Amino acid sequence: MCGICFHVNTCASSIPASFKFEDHSASAKLPDVEELLRCRGPDHFGTRRVQHDDLTLDFQSAVLHMRGSQGAVQQPRCFANDYILLWNGELFNDEFAGSGRGDTLEVFDRLRRADDVVAVLDGLKGPFAFVFYDRRKGEIWFGRDRFGRRSLLLSDDADGGLAVASVGGISSESRVAEVPAEGSVYCLELGSREIREVRYPSGVCYRKEAFWNTGTADTGTPEEFLTILRRAVARRVQMLDHPGPIGVLFSGGVDSTALAMLALEESDRQVDLLTASVDGKDSPDLRTALVSYKRLAEVYGSDRVRLILCPIDAADKGMYDRVMGLSSPEITHMDINISAALWTAARGEGIVVAPEECGTAEFRKSVLVEESEASAECRGMKVRGESGPSREICSHDGCTRVAKDTCVRRMCKFCCRRVAAEDDLPYCRTHKAGVKDRTPTDHTAGAPLPRVLTGMCDGAARVRSDARVILVGHGADEVLGGYARYRTSELRDGLEGRRREMLKDLDRLWRRNLGRDDRVMSDHGREPRHPYLDEELIEWVGRHKLRDSEVETKPLLRGAVRLLAGGALVDMAGFRKRAIQFGTRLAKVNNVAHFGPTVFVSIRIRQHNGELSAGGAHRTKRHRPWKMLLVCYGFSSQVQALQFEWTWQHPRLSRLTREGLASIGKGLTKRGRQRTNNVHDDLALVIGMLHLPPWSRMPLVLNVLEPGIASAVETKVAEFRTARGEAASGSCFRIEHLPIEVLHRTHVAGSAQALVDEADSRNHACCICMQAFTPGITKRAVCLSCRNSSHITCIASVGCCDSTGSPPLDAEDRLIPDFISKIADPEFCAHSRACGVPKCPVCDDVSKWGDLLRTVGVYQKQPEMLGSSDEDENELDENEIEDSPVDVS
Repeated sequence: MCGICFHVNTCASSIPASFKFEDHSASAKLPDVEELLRCRGPDHFGTRRVQHDDLTLDFQSAVLHMRGSQGAVQQPRCFANDYILLWNGELFNDEFAGSGRGDTLEVFDRLRRADDVVAVLDGLKGPFAFVFYDRRKGEIWFGRDRFGRRSLLLSDDADGGLAVASVGGISSESRVAEVPAEGSVYCLELGSREIREVRYPSGVCYRKEAFWNTGTADTGTPEEFLTILRRAVARRVQMLDHPGPIGVLFSGGVDSTALAMLALEESDRQVDLLTASVDGKDSPDLRTALVSYKRLAEVYGSDRVRLILCPIDAADKGMYDRVMGLSSPEITHMDINISAALWTAARGEGIVVAPEECGTAEFRKSVLVEESEASAECRGMKVRGESGPSREICSHDGCTRVAKDTCVRRMCKFCCRRVAAEDDLPYCRTHKAGVKDRTPTDHTAGAPLPRVLTGMCDGAARVRSDARVILVGHGADEVLGGYARYRTSELRDGLEGRRREMLKDLDRLWRRNLGRDDRVMSDHGREPRHPYLDEELIEWVGRHKLRDSEVETKPLLRGAVRLLAGGALVDMAGFRKRAIQFGTRLAKVNNVAHFGPTVFVSIRIRQHNGELSAGGAHRTKRHRPWKMLLVCYGFSSQVQALQFEWTWQHPRLSRLTREGLASIGKGLTKRGRQRTNNVHDDLALVIGMLHLPPWSRMPLVLNVLEPGIASAVETKVAEFRTARGEAASGSCFRIEHLPIEVLHRTHVAGSAQALVDEADSRNHACCICMQAFTPGITKRAVCLSCRNSSHITCIASVGCCDSTGSPPLDAEDRLIPDFISKIADPEFCAHSRACGVPKCPVCDDVSKWGDLLRTVGVYQKQPEMLGSSDEDENELDENEIEDSPVDVS
């Protein structure tokens, strides 16, 4: 593998439309291009400068020696300055096996002797990116393999130059585009300065009509697939002359476990399993990795395989700056989360976990049960293998909508959520409605956790893997059908719908994954190799009918894993798929740590104005610069904030506002969407919503940032309260005028947290029921006058009761959102509407509900439970998210 860079001091007169140029400012904090290239290839660095008429051509290359008995091949490879080659690739053609000669020399010899450059490239198998200079013809050829497994970027810098490089550190002021890998290579004519596109003669296999022909009856067997996959892995672990272990990007899932097993069987080298987790703590990927590694060590021996836990430092801003620069131009939240996990795992630096530290048999059994249950969720999505779509009607009486097959109630989204709200029905993961009952499925409750999951190994000595090759599972889901949405497409549009969706993912894999991940992982001088994107494997899969099972995704691969090692890992074949950003738990912490939630308004306004290149806000870039007029905060959950925002955007659709506020300045666009006429109508709508339940009873704050609208806000509030009369008098929100520089989470929580801290020092039990508080867990309310504390349920039961005289809530502590929804209900209780206030039983003082709730643990941290907050996010795959939104809290 190599890092390559070519620069010419001219711009192109014509560039094909397939190049999509984007901003490259995210690379501003990257080192210069030479240092980035040396990170990719530490064994040799070379440069070459030649003159072609009035043009200056600069060639740079850094080499990571992988093949060839003569050592690292020096690049740029030259022949009398007539031909120069920059080569970044590994070829797996059978004729190169055992030759003892580096493929750089083979390719260079073929290119300089050939009349047709594209014909030579058309016969190559394996990942590559290249730049080839032909002085006699005045041409610069560059491009990537058909699948785009190696990174190559085209950039035009501010000085009028053009660069083609593996990395993006040329200039942060330039525009940059991924060189398309769509079955073409490109030629820069140095005379006309025109870039022309030249197709591979044999085309791309998956773009042919015969690929995944829905009329084919042969589905292939796991035995046949295992033979093909074994050959793909063997080529990648045997065609390697450098000593050292083989690395595997390892999550314990079926993709990586299959690669680890075949690497152990097809090579006598040690295999390093590289697993990433946030701060090296508990995560789904780490749990499955421990279970799978334990079984691998038992089958193949602990001296052949070792597990290295690579902790992701979520607080390392320098690491994120580097990862963001390497990922550019792909820098959405999803891209950065994935890149940070891959960068850390590929570094291969962490703690070695011994087999005896993988937990007890009880723990491993609990993980197997948990993962098997998760994998069994797709059993509800029974695809009948028909050529046409298969749909069921919602099971709810009178509904004619199409049901979601994954719904536990066999209903559409609207009916499922409606019936779940009316009764305590079991939780539906598809529609996220119902009551979560963790008791029957919490298999890990009684199982002691391994030391590595509890943080007790933090002080252990760290090691760094010497592997130069890392096997990665890229392409397994796209080629073998691992995403649940493929099933959805088949249910809607039959097999042709599934084929169309899978081909779409294959066609954009180079743009969305492969180039970005190559830049990130190769930054440590390691080469990623992709067995699931082997040419022979993809052609074999394409010759057979799209195959799926009624009980699991990727049945060919899962069936192959059950055949390996005499069925020793049959239990792991049922593990569910998780995207790496969710399996490592990185998505849970990264947005807030490095992008900032919307509460950090100083960060958000910079994102809207383009001062920060990451963090979303893409839809507002057409009308910059922006001013932030006001901020509404104090919601007790992210969901409540999003519901408030959605209602503000759609007052005609929300049942809470469509009667009283729908007419405030909202017109309809041609597409039927509502649009506000002016800023004053926007303000009026926000203020009106704050006077309606449930928001009128929430402890919200309306902070006015722009002094010029302060009087307008006060006027709107007065007008609304005059018009609404007594109905608006009980609103709990307050207005503040803090500047943007000091408005952040610490201030938001400050006043409430001070009361809680004072109450903690004085009160250890509820002043109503006299039961002791559980530190860090119990929700409590603090009287604003006497500072005595009570359970929120206790003060609610004392302050008002329902029509039967019973407390409005259960005796157990409920989360604040549940309580707010109770007191926001207009029919909460007749006595509440009469008095409208809770009453302290100690000093008889009364407070508004909103003021009281500000003292409750809205901002107090709750104990973190594995799988409690983002378990639904784990159902997503990275190709389902174009741009992950910034957290709203």
